Amino acid sequence: MLNGNDNTISQTTTMETKLNSVADGNRKDSPVFILSPAPRSGTNYLAHILLLNPDFQLPNLLWEDYMLMYSHLLEQYTSQTSKRWSKKIRENDDYQKSLLEHLGGGILSFLYKQVENNKRLLCKTPRAHNISNFFLLFPQAKLLILIRDGRDVVESAVRTWPKRILAFERSAYTWARGARQVIEFMQGSGRDLRGKSWKIIKYEDLIQNPETILINLLDFLDIHADTFDMAQFKKMPLWGSSIYHGPKSEVHWEPVDKPRDFKPIGKWGNWDYWHKSTFKMIAGQELVRLGYVYSNDW
Repeated sequence: MLNGNDNTISQTTTMETKLNSVADGNRKDSPVFILSPAPRSGTNYLAHILLLNPDFQLPNLLWEDYMLMYSHLLEQYTSQTSKRWSKKIRENDDYQKSLLEHLGGGILSFLYKQVENNKRLLCKTPRAHNISNFFLLFPQAKLLILIRDGRDVVESAVRTWPKRILAFERSAYTWARGARQVIEFMQGSGRDLRGKSWKIIKYEDLIQNPETILINLLDFLDIHADTFDMAQFKKMPLWGSSIYHGPKSEVHWEPVDKPRDFKPIGKWGNWDYWHKSTFKMIAGQELVRLGYVYSNDW
């Protein structure tokens, strides 16, 4: 019989095996991260979809991990530390890159300790801060970027947190900043890895063409469609809807049966002139660049 220490050793060995498997490029073991420009983009929904596959698990303690949000500090650490190295090493970018990747390995080790040994790590954060650092820290991971019409994101955020000061403007600024970071990543450091290591998913496509998007997504994540419970997917409830709360009066994250008339797209349609003009001023450019509109004439 294993005692407590033996169990710890066994778990550590299994975790190291999985990390080594990921490092060796085993795509079926690669951790999967979900990021979005701002809260209320649908990351909960996408995570629940993937969790229908029995191989996935979110960290027990971290429903949302925010591991990238302050990763610029790791960049600073690496840069400052390397200045103390000998000139030969200091001028070799591979050493700094390796240090940053090993720091990312430590983060993964921390996260893997919060999932069962036989599970594939799934992480999510409804923010895109420092997304440009993602593959510097986690080069073998898979990244899913979930985007949603910023107008619906803001409308949902205002309904979810109506008591926040300047809720509309703050939510618009949050979405615009996140959208810019995603756009810069798509056009910059992530450009050559698109379709290989990361994929962008539109929330609207996931709602309107769920089976097509899902089959494509499973293929990207190296998951056999046979292992996915499609029947359960079609019966999925809602979590955290800003419109349908079930028996409760406020937004919550307990499952609620999805009504037949569920329409999470176009909730901003009743905006007046002030709301439209304010959003255009704050985030109109990002809405165009992500392809949701052709111009600000909407």
